[in-house]
Amino acid sequence: MSRYIALLLFSFFLLQCSAAVDSPGVCKLDCASAIPAATGTTIRFMGFSDNEKLSVGCEKTAGSNYYAAIPIHFSIEKPANKLPAESIPGDKDNLPTTDVMSTRDTTTALAGVSFDISVLAGAMANKKNPSNPADQYKGIITSQDKWCTDSCGVGFVEIVPHCEADVNDIWLLVRSGAASAAKFNITVNP
Repeated sequence: MSRYIALLLFSFFLLQCSAAVDSPGVCKLDCASAIPAATGTTIRFMGFSDNEKLSVGCEKTAGSNYYAAIPIHFSIEKPANKLPAESIPGDKDNLPTTDVMSTRDTTTALAGVSFDISVLAGAMANKKNPSNPADQYKGIITSQDKWCTDSCGVGFVEIVPHCEADVNDIWLLVRSGAASAAKFNITVNP
């Protein structure tokens, strides 16, 4: 009988634990307690190196001079701690070479970091930001209450540029606390 009760209690506690677990692999956005970036953090646009830019063709949405929304993803990162094998003195004959060690990812994306993104240059769609109608936010259609990194450390906004007869170079600036501001260039081709 006591074995039955113990099994029943164990099953009850196991079910309680599994009910509280979030879906694995799902990044959640909660900006209610987001904080600015700390000293030593950097902003990195995802999918592009520092000198690359995004180039898109002007595929107008039906009946307008506006490009369809372009998603912009970036992370706010801090330097990662050294791996134990990199900092323990002793025999290092069996460790990877320094070439391999220097190419490993040495940053960690931070969750719950607030940011500000604004348009520095370029023609944007005449769509006001739902949270702030200031010109510096024109064409950024993601509401400012979603301007923080998610639980995976990724920030996300959608922008809508204006389609021009000539090339339209758009420059965005992302800032957060003590992190160095990052500029991002998008070229919209006619």
